[in-house]
Amino acid sequence: MRRLPIALALLALGGCGDEEPAATPTVEPPVSACTEIGCSDGVYVELSDVPRDADVTLCVDGRCRPARAGTPGLGQVDAPLGRAAGDAVRVAITVRRGGRTIARASERLEVRTERPNGPGCPPVCRMVTARFDMASESLQG
Repeated sequence: MRRLPIALALLALGGCGDEEPAATPTVEPPVSACTEIGCSDGVYVELSDVPRDADVTLCVDGRCRPARAGTPGLGQVDAPLGRAAGDAVRVAITVRRGGRTIARASERLEVRTERPNGPGCPPVCRMVTARFDMASESLQG
């Protein structure tokens, strides 16, 4: 009868080295926090060589917004971009002086999506950026 307890002890000890090794812990990449940079949906047009006493009007898909005449250093005009806007919008700019149109341009420009805080972080903004050159009356996105 002494053999049975010895056999059971040997059997129990025999299985000690056969266990699967502990799983290697996986290292997750560090989660980067989102910054809090904001943005707005809009159309932004940089101006070049527009006279100080000129009136500038920016239109986006037929909705127009005047800029103030005589603004010192008027270097950019902007207008909101409606949520209903598609992948491209018609942007038109008109420059008047003394009630007379002295330059104008119109182009269909692509709307692009921006995530200023990086992928996966809010906000997601839609915008159009362009440059208007007064001398050549060109509007380029």
